[in-house]
Order: sequence, then structure tokens, then C-alpha cells
Amino acid sequence: MSAVQISTLACKALVRLLWVGVLFVLPATMQAQTDAYMVEVVEEREAEERAAIEEQTFTISQPDFTFRGPTTMRGDGRIGSARGATRSGRGGSTMLRYDQHRELSPPADAMLRIGPWYTDMGIALSAGYRYTRFRGRGTDFLDGTRRGEVQKSGSEFPLSATLTMNNYMILTRRLDLSLNLRMSYFHYPLGTQPDQFVIDLTDEGIYATFSTQFHPTRDSRILIYDDILYLTDFVDRRGISDRLGGREYRLLQNTAGADWDWRASSRDAFSASASRTDTLPQSRAFRSQRRVQYAEMAAYRRQINPFAAAGLLLQASQSLAQTEDRPDSYIHGYSIFTGLNVTQTMDFNASVGQQFAVVQGGNLTETRRRQSLTGAMSLEHDLQRGRSQRFSASRAITESFEGGIDITDRFGYRFGWSGLWLPGSFTSDYLIADPQDLDRNGYRDWSNRLAVRTQLTRIVPLSLSASYAMRFNDSLDTGLGGEEGDPEIGDDYQTLSLMARTGFQIIQRINFSAYVQHVQRTADNPALEYTRDTVGLQLTWSHTF
Repeated sequence: MSAVQISTLACKALVRLLWVGVLFVLPATMQAQTDAYMVEVVEEREAEERAAIEEQTFTISQPDFTFRGPTTMRGDGRIGSARGATRSGRGGSTMLRYDQHRELSPPADAMLRIGPWYTDMGIALSAGYRYTRFRGRGTDFLDGTRRGEVQKSGSEFPLSATLTMNNYMILTRRLDLSLNLRMSYFHYPLGTQPDQFVIDLTDEGIYATFSTQFHPTRDSRILIYDDILYLTDFVDRRGISDRLGGREYRLLQNTAGADWDWRASSRDAFSASASRTDTLPQSRAFRSQRRVQYAEMAAYRRQINPFAAAGLLLQASQSLAQTEDRPDSYIHGYSIFTGLNVTQTMDFNASVGQQFAVVQGGNLTETRRRQSLTGAMSLEHDLQRGRSQRFSASRAITESFEGGIDITDRFGYRFGWSGLWLPGSFTSDYLIADPQDLDRNGYRDWSNRLAVRTQLTRIVPLSLSASYAMRFNDSLDTGLGGEEGDPEIGDDYQTLSLMARTGFQIIQRINFSAYVQHVQRTADNPALEYTRDTVGLQLTWSHTF
């Protein structure tokens, strides 16, 4: 018997043992909990669905050191930060960036403590019913970033067992380490999907950070950090997150750097950053993403009056490929920015500058140089009765996921409302990518999302969401990387997703959730098309030691 068979049998035995334990524990926990209102499972899944849609225009392998134009709130300018890009994908942090260091906060209810080491552990068992009907490829996402490949339509009674460990260690008075781990086993009795044993990070990966900060003088601060990230996502051919049809992309990324801030006077501030990012893809399909990236930034900001600020920003990045066929990219430039409080409820931010790029090496026979006028603007308006809206636009030179550089234009709008019967939000984003290489074609993405939430009763919420994303590819002559005829590169396609979720807490530690989802992808090429309808019910028992 092989080691894989032994581990599979052990996992199945563990699942059965846990379920036997539930049969004895459940009657003892059957007590009314009408005052309990937190629907943890529903909220977690809503967060995953919301993140999946929002990340559709985010290239996870491309750090954002572009001229996004500091978003200024109440006259407080923002500048780029390599660490901010690693953590949030945006690269914005407030000057002075004193909020970049996470406060040391050991868990209050740790199950185990050995000196400076804290550990809390939890288990969760779930059982449910799911009906799936699909046409086409039948891809599905059932648990975070774990892709379930639906092999046949029909009913299923999915079972799962999950063990979660959150570890925290204080190394020094200002240095700490956090590391989370999740192990799950999924069993499908009717065989609509293969069973899976998964080890991954809580919140879709493994994140560890070392950081410390100190004050050389009373008005200055230095932050030194090292962030380690292990991430799983599903991306399309251009590296844009696509959880309804992309390829699995696992990567290990390490970012080390330092940020320096100095408030020279009550109106003047200086900032600088330097970092190095090593990207190590975990599969050969993405071997071209293996590279080292350096980034530098320097900025000066002046508070003109209580309602306006302006400054100068210098940025540079160097991306050095670790494979022979991918070229190196060098991007640098400057911009001037301003932030205005137009009214008490309206903020305007803008930047304009110039970027320069050099691409050389790899499979290129000559050095390519590009430059472009770049800039950004945003207008944020807080309306009455809990309503707010935001307009944004930007142009920048960015490194392409495939290698080389693109000139990208982004336009966005967001409208949110609260305090009404159906609080929610609407977002619309439009991206235009213009590759500066003759062997790659341009494309445009337009994604829209509407989400609302209401209370059916005091303890039963209802969440509704609808998203519609469109990809428009320019005409393709030579293909991408020699793969002429790839439908994701040469054909247009659209993806519609409709979802309704609800759930409530039955008793302490036991939650019920239900959802209905319709996903449909239409395309010029039938190879990209599929339709999936899913109805699911689930009971989850969870316990934290």
C-alpha cells in the first residue's frame, strides 16, 4: 500500500471519527440561542465572493508601483509603499506612514502558550446537500480558492472536516511573527467530485511578517520589514484573477524593504522607500513569473492650507527575470500631485507626470524604449443619508504579466448606500491595456457588480449579488508566446454571475446556510462557454479550543 493510499485512508478515518463525536456532542449542545445573531459561515462566504469579484482586475504577480496619484482625504496626501502593495495590492499609505507597522497583539484566548509562542486551534465539520447542473467545462469554486472540478450533474451530499491553527510569536519588543495553517478533507459520497485533502493558508495562503520600526528623531520614523506570502489564485492568460474559469496559480513571494518618513515642519514632509521582491511560482506552467523586482520611491509633500496639499513623487522599479525567455523591465518617472477638500463632503485628488520604460534581454533582439504622459484623478463625494460615490481615472506604464510593458488606462465608479431597507453598493471598472510589443494584442475589460443585503427576520439575513464582466480582445496576428489560436487571447467573452445567500445560527456552534448561484460564460469561441446552476444547503458545527 502506497503512502498516498495510507494518508487517504487515515483522512477518511479521521472524518468518520469526528462525525461520531458530533453525534454524541450535538444533543448536549441543543439549547436555544435566539439572542445570537452572528452568521459566521454566511459572512465568510460573502467575503470570499466579494473578494473574488473585486480581484478580477488585479494582477497578483505585478506589484503596483505606478503613478496612481495619491488619494488625499481631508488634505492628507498619500504616496506609494512597496509593503502596502504586497499587503493590499494598491501601494498607498498615508504620510507619515506610521500605520504601516502592525501593533503587537497576541491572541487573548490562545489555547496554548509556551513563552512568547501563542497558538489557538479550531475544528469545523460540515454536511450538506448540493444540486449542480452544468453545460461545458463545469468548473466550480466551492471552498475559497480550492477549485472543485464537477464531473457530473446531479445531487451530492458533501462532507468536510477542517482543522485550523493560528500561531503567533513575539520575538522582541517590536518584532513579531504570525503564521496560519488550515488542513481540510472533502468527501463526496456520490462521486460528483473527487475527494481532496488540502493543506493551505487560512485566508487562502500563508502569510508571515517580520517588522520593526524606530524613531531616529522625534519627527522621523523608519520601518524595516520582511513579508512572506504564499498565495493561491486562479488567473487568466494575462494574469488577471478569474475564479470562474482561470488556471490555478500558486506562488511564494518574499518582500524585504524599508520605509523612511520625516516631518520637517508642521507643513513639510519627506518620505522614501526601497524594497526587493522575489517571486517564485510553484508550477512549471508559470515558470516565466520567476523574477526579482526592486522598487524605490522618494516624495516631498507640503500642506498649503487646511484644505489643500501638494507634492512631488519620484518612483522607479526594476524587474529582473530569472528565465531566459522573459525580458527585463525598467520603469521610472516623476509626478506632481495635489489633494483638495473641495467642500466638507467632497475630496479631489490629481497627479500628472511622465514615465519612462526600457525592456531588454530575454527573447528580444533589440532594446525597446517607451515613454508616456501619465497621471490620475479621483473625486470622492459623501452624499446625504449614508450615500457616497467615487469617480477615478488613471494612466500608467506597467509591466505585463507575460513580459514586456503595457500602457494601461483605468476608469472606475462606485456608489454605496446604507441605512435603507436594502443597503449595498454598485461598482463599475473599465480597463484598457495597450501592449507596447508587436507580438501581443491589446484588450479591454469592463466589469460591473451590484450587491445588496437585508434582514428577512431579526436573525436571518439575505445577500444578493450580480456581476457581469466583459473581455474584448483586439485582433491577434501572431499569438501570445507562440500559442496562436488561444481563445482567451483572441476571442471575446462575457461572464454573468447571480447569487443569493442566507443563513442563521441554529444553536451555539451550529450554523445553517443556503445559497443559489447561476454562472454563465458566453464567448465567440464555444471552447470558452459554459453554464452552471447550483443550489446548496449546509450545516456547520465549529469549535474553538
